[in-house]
Amino acid sequence: MDSVGAPRLLRAEDCTTGFSSGRRSIDVWFRRRAWDDRQTGRHRTYVLPDRETDGIAGLIALGWGCIGRAQVFCVERRGGLVNWIVSPTSEADDPMTEDVLAEKALLPTREFLVMRIGRLAVASQYQGYGHARSLVRFALQYCASTARPNGCFGVVVHPPDPSTRNMFHRFGFQDVPADASRAMIVRTVDLQRNGFGVSA
Repeated sequence: MDSVGAPRLLRAEDCTTGFSSGRRSIDVWFRRRAWDDRQTGRHRTYVLPDRETDGIAGLIALGWGCIGRAQVFCVERRGGLVNWIVSPTSEADDPMTEDVLAEKALLPTREFLVMRIGRLAVASQYQGYGHARSLVRFALQYCASTARPNGCFGVVVHPPDPSTRNMFHRFGFQDVPADASRAMIVRTVDLQRNGFGVSA
């Protein structure tokens, strides 16, 4: 849809009451809590505005969090595939690659800063036009471009269904092994290698 603009931060004057994506928990949160969460710093909600109707076509809520030392992963490449492996607890036996170690040097030894995609939704009448992918691309660009000042290891998400998981797989996200919440993660260094964070 040509009337949908680029992602921007949620504003106080944005009308959220009519937003309906088919995911009730997200819709209710957006209508009642999104602005308050932005004010308190819990999430930064970005929206896709419709310039013709002043409505909201989609949203993505981003926040900062930490991933524990036991959940940090190294990367092993086999035949061009990327496999995430739980790193050993022993510092001496840690097989992390040099680029992971470079990021690790920016962070506390027991936890890593990550950006979390908390909520992602597109209003029903705007679905099927690639807006969800545009929002994810925006989030990854944001993470990759601010990673060094913030020391961000990567982006974490908890997709709610198989089709959403497949979309994140296409962006380079990998399943976190043995994680009960079925989280997915993509490293900042891999985003940057794939052109994210590079100024146009």
